[in-house]
Amino acid sequence: MFSFIRENTPEDSVVVFFKPRAMRMLTNRRSVQVDNPHNLTLGSHLCIELGNDAGNLQLSDGTVQQLLEDQKLHLIYQNSDFRLYRILNLYDNSMRPGGHTVTSGG
Repeated sequence: MFSFIRENTPEDSVVVFFKPRAMRMLTNRRSVQVDNPHNLTLGSHLCIELGNDAGNLQLSDGTVQQLLEDQKLHLIYQNSDFRLYRILNLYDNSMRPGGHTVTSGG
């Protein structure tokens, strides 16, 4: 997942992740931790760890599902541990520049 981010996201991307320092170190992308969906505008991508028991350190499954239903997120990568979403413009529902295809990895 980290190599996918390095190789398939713009260098000025900001990845919302529950461990922003690790994301920065492993991808050379800026990263922020967000636990409130209203703050997603701080990022261009959202990375969710599946089965994460960190609770309040990342958005809940229900919140992510609602954002998907509202077309505010677009899945671009998944593997057995992570899902990476492109954050769509939360105000006018238009797509920001970037990848739009779903890639599965191991």
